[in-house]
Amino acid sequence: LQIDSMGFPNDQSVWQDHYDIVIAGDSFTLRSAPKTWIEILRDETSMSTLTLGAPSWAPLNYSAAIEKYGLDKHPKWVLMMYLTESWCWRMISNMV
Repeated sequence: LQIDSMGFPNDQSVWQDHYDIVIAGDSFTLRSAPKTWIEILRDETSMSTLTLGAPSWAPLNYSAAIEKYGLDKHPKWVLMMYLTESWCWRMISNMV
């Protein structure tokens, strides 16, 4: 698992001033294989990517990370990746 100096799953340890795509999410954002969908997206589009995510995060975490770390990178695209069943089920099970 690769993480950068801010603790996010990026293959570069030092962040750039600008990224074309900012990606936030839960375990979908982890680089757990030699080449993940994030590298394929970057290679196929020739766009730079910044990944902001962590396991067990929910949409409120994604939006907070995008607001705090991603918007000042002036991305062309912002992607939020999540598995609806995982965070919805946690919210419902905590209410019961």
